[in-house]
Amino acid sequence: MVRKILMVAVFVVSVTAVVSFANEAITSEHVVVYQTGINNKDFVGQYVLDHKYDYMVITLEEGKLFAQPTGQTKKELFHNEDLEFFLPGNEATITFFKNKKGEVTKLLVRYKEIKIKGEKVG
Repeated sequence: MVRKILMVAVFVVSVTAVVSFANEAITSEHVVVYQTGINNKDFVGQYVLDHKYDYMVITLEEGKLFAQPTGQTKKELFHNEDLEFFLPGNEATITFFKNKKGEVTKLLVRYKEIKIKGEKVG
């Protein structure tokens, strides 16, 4: 019989002080909330971007989400809050949006003052 045990995992990425408790980890850069019930498969797909890059491809590898814009390297995404993820080592965040059916259909990349919208196409 397999029992599901809620475990709090803390990923330390260029952060010196980490305090963890319950389902949250607090770092000097981000508050990382580990939610149960999030299905990473919902985010996977190809998104057409309205800015510099043609596409953002979101993949799932060994339970971890990765983002790869056209012509760039693949980077792991870390869950920040609700439907928002961040890329360690820079100020970029990716927020996903769901339609009325609860399906992830859009994303918004924020990097400093730049905002890039994307729509899921596959």
